Amino acid sequence: MIDKIDITKRLTRFFKRTNIESFFKIIIVSYLYDKTSHLENIVGKENSIAMLDKYIYNLQENVIAFKKIEKYHSIYVQYNYNEKKVYYHVSNNYDKLTESNKKFSKEQIIKEFKIMIYKELEKIVNIHRKGGKIFSNGYYIEDEEGRYPEYGGHYSNIIDIFAEYEVCDILGVNDNIIVYLDETKENFVYARHISVKNSQVMCYVEFIRKIISEKLFYFAMNNPKKYSKKMIDEFNEKYNYILDKKYELKLKRDDIFSTIESYLIHIVENPDDNMIPEYHKDLTYIFEEINRNIGIKNANKLCLNQKIGINKI
Repeated sequence: MIDKIDITKRLTRFFKRTNIESFFKIIIVSYLYDKTSHLENIVGKENSIAMLDKYIYNLQENVIAFKKIEKYHSIYVQYNYNEKKVYYHVSNNYDKLTESNKKFSKEQIIKEFKIMIYKELEKIVNIHRKGGKIFSNGYYIEDEEGRYPEYGGHYSNIIDIFAEYEVCDILGVNDNIIVYLDETKENFVYARHISVKNSQVMCYVEFIRKIISEKLFYFAMNNPKKYSKKMIDEFNEKYNYILDKKYELKLKRDDIFSTIESYLIHIVENPDDNMIPEYHKDLTYIFEEINRNIGIKNANKLCLNQKIGINKI
């Protein structure tokens, strides 16, 4: 297993070039170590080291600077795709915890800040640039076959959603936060943590990954030319029949995989849409149909729940 000292040595020039703060260096090394350790348990040592090589290369290519924001009202970390810079602010406050009206500790703030940083690093190491364009390494946005033409705007949200779930999985974070979808508090989903914008949809990402299998997911992420199209085609071949049923899906697309993505993106981009509970019902219907043949345990926690009668999945 690779160790933190080796990772640090490989990043020496990068750290010097970006003039990064010491605490950020520690977190970057920890992220790469945690990510590789997590991968080794799923894809094996040899594959995990090969993936680490790619992550380090992409990190060095995709970041030219880390910029500290001196004045901001909350902890903040954000990667700017166009500028190739990471902006951040260190604070004792996190808006999402404050909004919850619950007491929170310094440890909770630190945990959420670590998740934020890990998530941006996860996004950074999973993109590459070619011919002036930005491509995702993963199946969930654009690959070099041109699945989607844009990385920015709404499709970049897909990277964000999957990256946040991945980070929670790496860190073993699963706080089972209840996220209500409307003022009645009759409809809710479970979130792994108090996310800035992805709380409503991370449960569905977990469901997708359980359907695909973790091992295939990582191979698709790291070798999209070989695995992504095959994986998506097989997924659609198995489950496109859902689109032909009488149930009316409000955000229906040409195939079931794109249909699921459309719901995830729309929910994240339009949190105040009064149709949000209906979109969750549609997603729950889709995953309920898929799960009939799979039998994923505790699947109700990965979909819409209702106070009166939890969905039967």
